[in-house]
Order: sequence, then structure tokens, then C-alpha cells
Amino acid sequence: MEFTVKKDALEKNLQLMQGVVETKITMPILANVWMKAEEGLLHLKATDLEIGLENCLECDVRSAGTTTLNVKKLYEFVKLLPDGDIRFQKSDDTGVLLTSGKIRREIPELPPVEFPRLPDFPVENRVTLDVKQFCDLLVRIMFNISTEEQQQHRGCLFVMTPEALMMVATDGHRLTYVKKADKFGLPHRVQEYRFLLSRKTIHTILRIQTGEKLEMVLGENHVFFGIGSNIISSRLPEMKFPNYERVIPKDHDKVMTVSTAEFLQALRFASQVSTDKARPTTLRFSKNALELSASGPGDGKFEEPIAAEYASESMEIQFNAQYLMDFLQVVGTEQVRVDLKDPGKAAILRPAGEVPYDYFYVLMPMRV
Repeated sequence: MEFTVKKDALEKNLQLMQGVVETKITMPILANVWMKAEEGLLHLKATDLEIGLENCLECDVRSAGTTTLNVKKLYEFVKLLPDGDIRFQKSDDTGVLLTSGKIRREIPELPPVEFPRLPDFPVENRVTLDVKQFCDLLVRIMFNISTEEQQQHRGCLFVMTPEALMMVATDGHRLTYVKKADKFGLPHRVQEYRFLLSRKTIHTILRIQTGEKLEMVLGENHVFFGIGSNIISSRLPEMKFPNYERVIPKDHDKVMTVSTAEFLQALRFASQVSTDKARPTTLRFSKNALELSASGPGDGKFEEPIAAEYASESMEIQFNAQYLMDFLQVVGTEQVRVDLKDPGKAAILRPAGEVPYDYFYVLMPMRV
């Protein structure tokens, strides 16, 4: 095996591959990237057995061959090299020699036969989505996907019909909902796609985010995404997601509208004062004003009033400041609307003004 590839193209692809490889390796081969050089292309694959990523780039192949190399070691070495060509050459039965100008390094390999086989990207029943629009929805929802191992719904509920695409995420303390009405070309006689989409899959899609179109296929055990030369295969988790409709408040009668930037900045100050992990911050709602306050042992107190549109009776509610900031950082509008009932009920936050989708955030208050 011997081939030459451009440094910048290889570095970019290896960076994506490194994001897929699991940090807690149970099998040595899963720390490696699979590489095959043939017919002017270098094919790359990485997997953690739950998600797989494949892509390819142009290369000058002198003799075809396949290997697997530790992706972290390879990426860190390639990143340090000067721009230009990198030559890969099988040095013996256990290693690959990399040469860039006068720089040479040998990296040990593992047998390619040990690398797990990734499922094939189905040719039929592909649904085409606009990459930018799809990624805009993913950004709005990703922060709320649970990362706790013990939670069974560690994923985003993904529902697609011929008329709309909806995603819901929750970590047990809050819930995020986004729905985009559009015409989607689902396969013939398919009325709905419904499955859980993992946080890691969403993160991988957002890191690639290239081109104009994305192709999606739902298989029996995997969902596939094709973006440019990249193919993502994600194993479908067991379908366990709470009845989200039950926790969405329906009778809120108080509304506040406030500047997103001013609200976010005040919360950042408040979170600096509170050393508690939950970052409790008190919000006092009064006529045309919102006052934030926080305190912490040894860190003093913080108070700041900001202008807001509010005409109902005064009330005081305590929230996790970080949970509020998570939403405000991705809401994407100059103002945010907050729907309220009473201090013991969940608040509903949503964009104020027109947005091309239905988007809201349900947040439980903290128990004082």
C-alpha cells in the first residue's frame, strides 16, 4: 500500500472521524480509523458501534491497500505537519510510514479484518432535506437532550410526516419542542417516521453541515444521513420516550416579553454570584419590569432590574439560571416571550415575533 494525500483535506476528515470514536474504548480497534486507498480515492471509516461515519477524499494511489491507524495519534500528527502532500506507505506487517518533506513517522496498525462492518447506505426510499433548515432545527433542540446514562430517553424524539417535521427533547427538568411545517417526500405509503435520534448523531451532523441537501433513510435498525461525501449510520435506540404532551401547560394567562440580549446578560451576572451547581436565580415579575437576583455564600449578592412588557400581578419565581441561558443562547430572536401561571407551575418560553417554525421551551421552577 502506498498513496499520497493533501494535508488539509486529510486533517479536516480526520477531525470528523475523531468526533465519532468513543473516548472509553472497550475494543482497541474502535480507537482506529479504517483507511482504504484505491482508484484515486482514500475511503475513511470510524465507529463506536452505535454511530458510524464514512467519507472519502482524493488521493494519488501508487499501490492500493487497506489499514487501520489510531485516529487520535494520526490526527494529532497530521495537524502539526506543514501544508502539502503526505505519503503513506506500508513499512512492514505492523506499521505504516508517513512522510511529509523531511518529517517521517511510523504509526502501528491493527488488522483491517478486525474493524466492524458498517451497514450499507440504502439506495431506495431516501428523503431529501435542506441542510441549513434541518441544522437550524437541530441547534434549537440539542442542548436539552439528556446525557445521563440511567435515563432511557437519551435521545431526541424525531417525528416526520408528509406535512411536518417535529422534534422533542427532555432531560426530566425541562422540555424543548420544535416543529417545521413543510412538504416532505416520504416513501410511498409511509405516513410517519418516528424514532429516537441520539445526541452524538445530531452533534456529528452539525459538525459536517456542508452543501445544500441532506439525504435521510430510515432502515430496520439504523437511520442514515448522507451529507456531501459523508455517510452517517446511527443505530436506533429502543423507543422509550415520555408522554411529552402531558407536561405542556395549556392554561397560562400571564405573558412577559423581554429583550433576549438583556435577559441573557443579566443571567450571566447572576450565575457568577451563585456557587450552587443549580445556579438558583430569582425572577421578580412586576409591571413593565423584570428583576433578577442571586446570592451565594462568600460571593455576595447580585440584583438587576431590566425593562419588560408585563401587565399582570406581581410574582416571584426561582429558576436554574443555566437552564434559562441554554434556551436564550439559541432562541434566535431579539425578544423572548415568557408565559406564566403561578410560582408553582412551569413557565413556557418561546421566540417573540415571527419565526419559520413552532418553537417553545417548558421549564419547571426550582423548589424554594
